[in-house]
Amino acid sequence: GKTFVNGTFTDIYEPRALELSEIPGIIDDFKRGTENAIAAGFDGIEIHGANGYLLDQLAKDGSNKRTDAYGGSIENRARLMLEVSKAVAAAAGPERTGIRISPVTPANDISDSNPQPLFDYIVDGLNALKLTYIHVIEGATGGPRDNAPFDYASLRKRFKQAYMANNGYDFDLANKVLDANAADLIAFGKPFISNPDLVERLKKGAALNEWDKNTFYGGGAKGYTDYPTLGAAHEELFYFTIRAGEPHRAQSGLTNMLEAAAESVERRTGASRAERTVEYTELSGWRSARWLPEILDPAPPPLPDRLSVDPDSPH
Repeated sequence: GKTFVNGTFTDIYEPRALELSEIPGIIDDFKRGTENAIAAGFDGIEIHGANGYLLDQLAKDGSNKRTDAYGGSIENRARLMLEVSKAVAAAAGPERTGIRISPVTPANDISDSNPQPLFDYIVDGLNALKLTYIHVIEGATGGPRDNAPFDYASLRKRFKQAYMANNGYDFDLANKVLDANAADLIAFGKPFISNPDLVERLKKGAALNEWDKNTFYGGGAKGYTDYPTLGAAHEELFYFTIRAGEPHRAQSGLTNMLEAAAESVERRTGASRAERTVEYTELSGWRSARWLPEILDPAPPPLPDRLSVDPDSPH
């Protein structure tokens, strides 16, 4: 297999089981990383106990074949996750510590034959540590929410602090779950990658940019910093409308340019077809255009030269 290191995919060595003597060092690594993060000014720590990584590997019987104190029974398999959580909470404070878990995700080929009692036990232990939240991936990470039966309400009931739900949520489902008091917080993943202004878009009911899965682990700017915001759409409109306002005296010519601007914005932002009104008025031999797409909210300042955006124009 390969893993992504220093900007490129690199071959990995064959995995092996940890020696019992190595486990205290693993716990200390988590503790030291926590101390470094807090010293660097981080607000808090989220322990990654999900998606087939180390803590998840030891918790689930599909991967944990140990016969020592960290294998076999539920209590033994949950031991490392709870020991790491205790160490991190001691270093950062439980009020600044959360953990991410994924009871039934098949990520990285990790599975458990009976995840419900396993994660009921784990969450009981996390609750005793008074962590500030559990971040629960419901279903298969990045995939279907119903890939395997699981009672997430049991985890919600057992954990007295905040329950953060994750995986496959959109605005409507998030509100439905929150309104039903089935979660305290909702986590969004992929939509934030392609929509750096996701919160603003959800508040306004604006269309979302589609993500490009091929760039998720690419390591470069493409698919990482180049997704347009609503503000970027404004800038593109300015460019096209200013150009349109130069010597285009014919109504048809100006209309064509404005239509081209709208189509360009819609391609880049993924927005639905914006309603718009273009009005023309003879002003000393020049034509002025008033054009207000729905996506221009709030309206930008007036454009220079011979074109302006009229915030009072109907749309």
